[in-house]
Amino acid sequence: MTSGSGNTDKSTTRFTFEECEKDTSANANNCVTLNYSNVYDDPAGNKITTSVKGRTNDLGGYVLTEYIDNASNYEYYLTETYDPDGEITYFAVDYYDIGTPANDEYEELGVLDTDLYGEFIETTYTFEWDVYVDFTTPLPSGGIGVGGYAAYDAFVVMPNGVSPVNFPDDFIGWGEFYINESDATSTYYVDFYGDANQVSNADVWRYEIDANGNEVYTQLLTAPNVLYQL
Repeated sequence: MTSGSGNTDKSTTRFTFEECEKDTSANANNCVTLNYSNVYDDPAGNKITTSVKGRTNDLGGYVLTEYIDNASNYEYYLTETYDPDGEITYFAVDYYDIGTPANDEYEELGVLDTDLYGEFIETTYTFEWDVYVDFTTPLPSGGIGVGGYAAYDAFVVMPNGVSPVNFPDDFIGWGEFYINESDATSTYYVDFYGDANQVSNADVWRYEIDANGNEVYTQLLTAPNVLYQL
């Protein structure tokens, strides 16, 4: 997990790489899984979110990519599968022009091997060392995703009683709430980096950058039991 700030913007990146959950005991087929996410935002509220998930073993693998640019008003969703030699066997891309839906496009190359695809795409997509959490009351609620933040909201998870204003490097999770421009449905997620015993005693703070490039935190939800372990 890395986080860096310039004078007026901020970029947060998380990368997880490990043996596949169901193959770890014997590392069958040399299977590994990766998860990468990056959020770039500036004081104007422009956000660029990139998410990459993938899995590979001796038989080949896949990569799923989402790229959402709410400043330029477009979204990309890419799917790739490849064989044991690393050659691309299937590629598909969905493009959404939020301002002009008539420009939306979908293209695919190659033939999707549904048996192979079904083997590689993990429906639960879990990492062994992660603690997975959700909000006790689904969002929007508790100030997240409401009012002037109905279209987009960002937050950090802190140990109870620890302020990100004074201890900005001590957060144990972060997440986003946003409206999917393609279909107007709401989505939220939370990445939790803490230990299981910290889940029930976590606080949630809104995260923003002001016009001067300063990080601004506003406490929204206070322990106990804001989050629960899945």
